[in-house]
Amino acid sequence: MANTNSPTGCSRILMIAIIACIAIPLYKCNKWLSSSDTNKPIVNTEPAPVFTESEYLAKFKADWDSVKLETNNTGIPPYSDILNALDKIEKQMTAASQKIGSDSIEKLRQKFDRSKKYKIASINWLTWGQPQEYELKSACEMWFKRSANDPSSVEFGDSGISGRSKNGWIYQATIRAKNGFGALIVQTWEFDVRHNDPDYYVNYAHRIN
Repeated sequence: MANTNSPTGCSRILMIAIIACIAIPLYKCNKWLSSSDTNKPIVNTEPAPVFTESEYLAKFKADWDSVKLETNNTGIPPYSDILNALDKIEKQMTAASQKIGSDSIEKLRQKFDRSKKYKIASINWLTWGQPQEYELKSACEMWFKRSANDPSSVEFGDSGISGRSKNGWIYQATIRAKNGFGALIVQTWEFDVRHNDPDYYVNYAHRIN
């Protein structure tokens, strides 16, 4: 039997205690990490699909054809969304051309950029934009208040977009305001509102009753 009272025995016991203090926490930590790993979501490490040049060309042609200039939606046509969709395809084509070193993809992108479809989409957006109804109303209110006898009395009642003009939007509104004698009058006005990215302004307005 070893003599634990001897210097050698004490040193041995002290060494065992130190090792235990280090080893046990490490073991528990490793065990916790191992159990935590099982709860982690499995990440898909499969590489993204790589298209051939011909597959890229077919994909971009289909994507371009899928963007329609005219929609069946009522109200304000999504001219901004349409142009953004075409621009997005062109950016994807540039990235693909650089990725696989394809002159054919770049030539197709240039063809799309010069196409009648892209020109029409650009003109539609530049001419009409894609306003929210409140943006047109705000432009009309600002215009009317500048010429009102009492701007603080101006109130827009029933109002809304009634159609498109040649280069803008037709906006009608029933307006209450005080005249030069302080009397409250009610009139209906029609405004031609133009797009000047990113704002809208009144090109002309007239009273219709």
